[in-house]
Amino acid sequence: MMTDRLAELIEQMLKTGEGLIELQRNEFALKNGVVPSQVSYVIASRFTPQRGYIVESRRGGGGYIRIRKIQLDADAYLMHLFSSLGERLDADSCEAIIANLLADGFIDRREAYLLLNMLSDSALDDTAGAAASGGVRDRCRCELFRHAVLALVQYNKTRGTSD
Repeated sequence: MMTDRLAELIEQMLKTGEGLIELQRNEFALKNGVVPSQVSYVIASRFTPQRGYIVESRRGGGGYIRIRKIQLDADAYLMHLFSSLGERLDADSCEAIIANLLADGFIDRREAYLLLNMLSDSALDDTAGAAASGGVRDRCRCELFRHAVLALVQYNKTRGTSD
C-alpha cells in the first residue's frame, strides 16, 4: 500500500537523520510519485504525538514539515503518552501505541501481548456488555490504558529504572 511505503520512507529518513527530518511536502510527493495530500495524510495519521512524534510545519514558498522522534527517558515518554491520550482510544491507535512501546523497549513482548488482548474490542465488549457501543469501548479502553501507563511508571520507580 502506498501509505505504508511513504511511512517506511519517512521512518528510514528519521533513522538516518538521527530522529529529525525536514522535508518539503510537494518535493517529497513529486519524488515519490504521489500527490501532496497523500503525504499530508501519512504524516497526520502515522506521525502523531501518541506514536512518539512531534510534527511542525510552516506554510508558504519556503515552507517545510519537520518531524521529530521524541527522545525521552522512559518516565518522561510514558507521562507524555499519558497526557496525550485524550478521552477516547480506538483499537487501531491503541495497537499502534503498544507497538511503539514495544519497539522502543518500554515494554516486552509478553506485556504487549497482554495489553493488546486486554484492550481488544472483544475483551471490552465482554466487559462492558455484549452490545457496547464504539464510544463506550473507546472511553473504557482509554481509561484502562491510562492505568497501565501509570502502572509502568510506578513499576519503573520501584525498580529504580526510569532509563
